[in-house]
Order: sequence, then C-alpha cells, then structure tokens
Amino acid sequence: MRRAAGVRADGATADDVVETSVTTPDAGEVTITELLPCETVPGFQFLGGTVRISAPDVTAANPLTIVFQIDAAAIPPGQTHNTIFVFRNGVTVPPCIGAPQALPDPCVSNRAPIGGFDARITVLTSRASDWSFGVAQAGCSAQPLRDCRAPAVPRKATLAIKDSVDDSKDAISWSWLAGTTTTKAEFGDPLTEVGYDLCVYNDGALVSSTAIAAGGFCAGKPCWKESGSGYKFSDGKLTTPDGAASLVLKQGLVDGKAKILFKGKGTNLEMPNPQALGGPLEVQLRKTTGDVCWTATYGPPFTKHDAAQVKDKAD
Repeated sequence: MRRAAGVRADGATADDVVETSVTTPDAGEVTITELLPCETVPGFQFLGGTVRISAPDVTAANPLTIVFQIDAAAIPPGQTHNTIFVFRNGVTVPPCIGAPQALPDPCVSNRAPIGGFDARITVLTSRASDWSFGVAQAGCSAQPLRDCRAPAVPRKATLAIKDSVDDSKDAISWSWLAGTTTTKAEFGDPLTEVGYDLCVYNDGALVSSTAIAAGGFCAGKPCWKESGSGYKFSDGKLTTPDGAASLVLKQGLVDGKAKILFKGKGTNLEMPNPQALGGPLEVQLRKTTGDVCWTATYGPPFTKHDAAQVKDKAD
C-alpha cells in the first residue's frame, strides 16, 4: 500500500483550494499536479483548477482511493459538500453502489464537512487521470447539461409548443413519461428548499426558460403540495413571474414508472418562435441544487410543425 500527498500537503487553503491525497494498493510512482482552471461544462461553476494525477492502473475490485479536500472559501454560498460535482476527464462521477470496490468505476464513496466547512470528497477508481470540481449554476445554462436522466422507453415523452396571436394563450407542455428510475428524495424538497428550471434548447441553444421556485403562495394558497410519491406545483392564476402553471413530480422505483408533467401558459411565458425551431429540440428540468436533472430529445421531422406550433414525441 502506497500513499501520496498533494503538492503542498498543508491542507486546503484560500490560496490552494484543493488538497489531494492518493492511496494505491500497488507499488509504483504517483504524481499529483495542479493545473489552471480549464473546464467549460455548460451549467457549472468550477472550483479551483484541475488536479492531474498519474498512477499505475489498478482494478475496480482493488481501486485507488483519492481524497480531495476543498477549501470553504472556494465553495459558493448555498453550496455544501453534498452539492459539489466531481468530474473525471470532464465527465461527472456518480456515487458508489459497491464500495469498497469502484462500482461504478469511478465513483464517489464518501462526502463530509471538515474543519471550517471545508469539503472532503473520497473517490474510488481504477485509473487516475484529470479531476475537477464544480457546482451547478442557477437558472438554465446556455447549452444543455450533460448526464441528465432520459425516458426509459422511447416515444413516451411528449412536447407541445403553441404560439398564439393572443399571447395570453401561449403554452408549453412537456410530459416526461416512462422515466428512468427516480426516487422522491431525488426530487428534493420544493416545499421549502429546492426550485426547478424548465429549459428548452433548439440545436443546442437555449430558446426558453421557466423558473419554478420553492415554497411560496399562489393566489393565497401554498404553491406546492406533497404526496406519498412526489410533489405537485399549481398556479392556475399564473401569479408567478415566468408563466409556470403546473409541475407534477412523481417517483418511479423502477425504470418506466417515474414521470414529470409541466405546463406553462400566458404572457409571462418565454415563447420561442415555432417556425424557427428546426431541431433537434431538447427539454430539460433541472434542480436549483443541480445534483439531478431530467431530459428528453425531439429530432425532426416533428409530428406537427408550422408557424404556430410544434408537437412531437421523444426519440
């Protein structure tokens, strides 16, 4: 067993925001190099630079253990050790389901706050490579996010965009049906903590965004209600700023059972020009905490497409 500490080995500081240590089960040289920030993944703000680690490849059954300590000064307000994304070679690293093995490979095996609210994140991997850290930015990003959850069954998620001469009758509806497994806990708690953004992209460019805030009152009643399987937002009188009328979040504990239903209406809705939507269209619902998002893609030719509307079923 061989251990290698980070470049300065003095803990994360405001001047050196990421401290890294590597434990390898095999003999061999381990090097750790800190690079300038270089990640540009849409929708994320990156913390510090990239950590380049060189080490002999091992196995997922007997992996490298990499511990990153991120200084509290680099973590934006409202973010914690639980909301920091880890990227390896630009791809997000999921949580472990088979620790102490790297399953999946790589995976995050532990997260913890330490000291003055620094974050400690432990990764298991069979290969070293380049590592970086980011938090999700609020609102819709200029380009679609990576690694969002898609429907488990093709052609089940539907999209309808209607641009009326009377702007009060403009409408966007999105039904993410037969979805990939999603638990109620993964939706977060919109009654008090987590908001959402419904983002529509045409050929990779953002053309419509709708914010649905956590909590709040709609026409004198709470906007959100909780059920045993999820949450429902309702604002039939369109009192919120972006035109969100309803959002249903329902868990599915196996693939094909989760669903998300969104409706937006009225003059406050950011309405794209249907005639200009050549596609592919991508619709994403993302949480303001950024840890999970849901998506569906609609490639041309669409089921219906003219100057006033687009309707289609997901690829």
